[in-house]
Amino acid sequence: MNDGNDRIRKLSENMKALRVDSRMTQAELGKIFGLNYRTISSYENNTLCPGVDIIIKYCDFFAVRPDDLFGYREAPSGRRRLIITDDNEARIIESYRNAPDWVQESIDIVALKAYEHHRAVRRVRPNVPAGVAENSPAYDTEEEKDKHENNQR
Repeated sequence: MNDGNDRIRKLSENMKALRVDSRMTQAELGKIFGLNYRTISSYENNTLCPGVDIIIKYCDFFAVRPDDLFGYREAPSGRRRLIITDDNEARIIESYRNAPDWVQESIDIVALKAYEHHRAVRRVRPNVPAGVAENSPAYDTEEEKDKHENNQR
């Protein structure tokens, strides 16, 4: 079964279709997203897979849902197909979906803040000393490190 490759191919086709339907060039879209037109071309020709951040930008910009971008469709029952990695994730998603709107909004805010924090402190470091995890937080100054550690308490 080639479902994963089919989904990536469908993603590429849909990304291109959205751009073309909007009468935009690859260069114009690239400028909006802060990317080179060659990168947009690579996404559309399925030679480069976009990261989650780019997929989210596409969804926000073109007002589509990620599952639509990947080509998922509603089943006749009205339930959408969902990719789930394990039972715990399924339980969490089901709890979220059944929660009141104010709870979902609170979870969204916390999750977004946690993700933004993660992105702010995680940096690629070319010369990571032995014994230090490559994805551990990196700081430009000791002051940033102290500020981060004080906020964790």
